[in-house]
Amino acid sequence: MGSIPLCCPRCGESRIISEENSSGKDCYKCSSCRLKFGNMEEVEKLVSRLMKFTFEVKDLFGNYISMMIHNDGKDCGYTVKVGDDRPREGKMDRDFWASFSENLFGQWSFHKWSETYFGTASGDGILWDMEASFERMHTLSVHGCNSRPVFWNSIMKTLLPVIEKSGYEETFVHRLVRD
Repeated sequence: MGSIPLCCPRCGESRIISEENSSGKDCYKCSSCRLKFGNMEEVEKLVSRLMKFTFEVKDLFGNYISMMIHNDGKDCGYTVKVGDDRPREGKMDRDFWASFSENLFGQWSFHKWSETYFGTASGDGILWDMEASFERMHTLSVHGCNSRPVFWNSIMKTLLPVIEKSGYEETFVHRLVRD
């Protein structure tokens, strides 16, 4: 399982307090926004039920990319669409799926992010949406404009190889992650 982040997944605060949850298990609390996170029982439940993760990113210049990675219990796969190109699909390694889903809820605590992230009107003009769909559970959706959560770049860096595997060696998402 992924390690616990060294900062709050919601506000980015680095002063984290270690404590026990009601079951006597270790968890963490942010000293700034008071968010509790790091409950490994909750993380394991989310990892085992995750079926699909999607994201879309677009900018003010018309650049657009959408991506879906999924696990139907037998096969793992991806669909990537950049701009007006047709969607490209392929199979994905189960080890990648396992590592990604464990990091998504363990290290990056996606389930604890705020639902929206909005920056100033003078920001970078990047609009984005991320969604995690589960078996027999609610869907988690997070979106933003001109602002991104603490672990956004970590997720993007992990997904870049899938984008590249679909045949896109350079997209505006690559530039976003480098900047």
